[in-house]
Amino acid sequence: MTAVGLPPAGTRAALERFFADALAVAERATQTQGRIARRYRLGRDAFRLVAAGAEAAAVFAATFSHIRLADAGEAGLEIHAWSEDAGPLPPAPWPAEAYGQRGGIDLGDGRFSAFYQLGADTLSLLDRARGIALYHMRRSPPYWERSFPFRPILHAWLADTGLQPVHAGAVGRPGAGVLVTGPSGSGKTTTTIACLEGGLSYAGDDYVLVDAGPRPTVYSLYGGAKLTDDALRRFPRLAAHVWNPERAPGEKALVFGEAGFPDALVAEMPIRAILVPRVTGRRDTTIRRVPSAVGIRALAPTTLAHLPGHGGGTLAKLTRLCAAVPCFELAAGTDLPQLPAAVDRLLEEIGR
Repeated sequence: MTAVGLPPAGTRAALERFFADALAVAERATQTQGRIARRYRLGRDAFRLVAAGAEAAAVFAATFSHIRLADAGEAGLEIHAWSEDAGPLPPAPWPAEAYGQRGGIDLGDGRFSAFYQLGADTLSLLDRARGIALYHMRRSPPYWERSFPFRPILHAWLADTGLQPVHAGAVGRPGAGVLVTGPSGSGKTTTTIACLEGGLSYAGDDYVLVDAGPRPTVYSLYGGAKLTDDALRRFPRLAAHVWNPERAPGEKALVFGEAGFPDALVAEMPIRAILVPRVTGRRDTTIRRVPSAVGIRALAPTTLAHLPGHGGGTLAKLTRLCAAVPCFELAAGTDLPQLPAAVDRLLEEIGR
C-alpha cells in the first residue's frame, strides 16, 4: 500500500526529507531554548526524552518522574519534544486525505509512523530505523495529553515486540498485581484509586505497558490519575494535590503520583489476574471467575480505538495475555474499603 497522494517512487524519499528537516528544527530548538535530556524506563529498556527548554520539559516531568533513570546510559528510543514557538514544522509531504479518523496518518511506509492528536494539537513522528521520534506541540497540551503523552509513539515503537501499551489500570503488591480494565463508567478508575488509597501498590489507572510473554508483567508508564468530580469527592485526600484545580465543565482532575501518592508508585508487577469491574450500586464487593473472552472484550476495544495501526498484532498480544492469566469480574460495591480488601484477598488466593 502506498501513501495517499504520494507517488510510489517518491514516498520514501519525501518522508526521509521531511523527517530530516523536522529533526533539524527540533535540534535548533534545543540550541535556542536549551537541551534538557532525561532517560526513562520503558519495560526492560529505556527511552531518552530530549526537550527544547525548561517549559517543554516540564510538560512531561511529573508523569514520568517515578520511572526516571540515570540520564547517562543506553536508550533504545530517543524522543525529541518541542513547541511551535521554538520552531514550526516544515510543510508535511502528505495530503489531508492521509489523516485517518483516529489520528493515524497513512504514510504507506513501514519505516515511518505519524499521528496527529486532535484536541491536543500535537504531531508525533517515528523513524523506526533510527530509533528517533519527534513530538511537536502547537500549543500547551491539555491535561489529558499530559497524563499519557507519547502513546502513539510507544505503540508503534513496540509493535514488533511482546510489549503493548494497554488501556487499563494496575494495582497490587510489588510481587503480584492485577490489571483493571473496562470502558468508561465501568468503575475502573474508582477501583484502582480505592486500591491505591487502601494501601496497595499502583502502576497506573488509565494506560500501562504490559508484557504478554510467558511471564506476564505490567510496567508503569504514567504516574498520574484522572478523577471525575464525583470520584474526587469519594477520595477527598487527593483534592489537595490536584494539578488543575480550575477546570472546565467535564474536565477531569489530574493528580500526579509524585504529589499525591509517591509511596504507592511501582515500576513493575507480575500480572496474576485481569479484573473487569462492574458498578452494582450495592454495598458489598464480590469477585467471580469469568472466561478469558470477557477480559478480551474489556481490554481490546478501547486499546485498539485509541492506538491506530498494528491492530492485528495488538489484538494477538491481548488475546495471549487474557489466555495466560485468569480473568475475573469484580462487582464493585459502594463500600470503598472493600475494594482493596477484595483484590488483596484474590491475590493471596491465586498465589497459594
